[in-house]
Amino acid sequence: MIKHYSIIAIAFLLSACSTTPQKGDTVLETRVLESNTITTSAAVIDIDYEDRSVTIENQNRIVVLYVTPEVKRFDEIKVGDFVTTEYTESVAVHVQTQDGETRIQTSGDLDQARESVDAMEQIQVVSDILAVDTTLGTVTLKQPHGGELTLPVEYPDNLNNVSVGDQVVMTYTKAVVISIDKQSDEMPLSRK
Repeated sequence: MIKHYSIIAIAFLLSACSTTPQKGDTVLETRVLESNTITTSAAVIDIDYEDRSVTIENQNRIVVLYVTPEVKRFDEIKVGDFVTTEYTESVAVHVQTQDGETRIQTSGDLDQARESVDAMEQIQVVSDILAVDTTLGTVTLKQPHGGELTLPVEYPDNLNNVSVGDQVVMTYTKAVVISIDKQSDEMPLSRK
């Protein structure tokens, strides 16, 4: 999947800065290439407090969620509560001057301070530009695990703003927010 987005990343580089960049400065500004959010709501139909699992049902689909010990309010969840899940994926890209080696970096975070459960994972792929061909409108990248990849650029005029040694930085983000809504008269548990 990352290789697929690398191709998209090069294709959509849009704008350039006008000053001479220093080490790590942005050459082409960050652009969000794709972003998608899906929100679902499901009823809690069973809870296993010992195993820390919650069984939910939405549109006759049953899913078991395992809850990590970081979630402090797990014991407050009851059968009949509703779980709302918001899942977001996005891909962003920019070009910067050389600031180090090509790399893949992964980071994750679980925010324990909120009433909802927030989790995020980010994968950042940094590839060196090895060659720029303004005639063919292509750029050749050094991949983080070795090898080279030559890609067409959708806006070839931007190739005048980058040079060998600059880096293409692609950031792939996945985030989920899960919140528990207590059962009320307005939201009765209905099992089909």
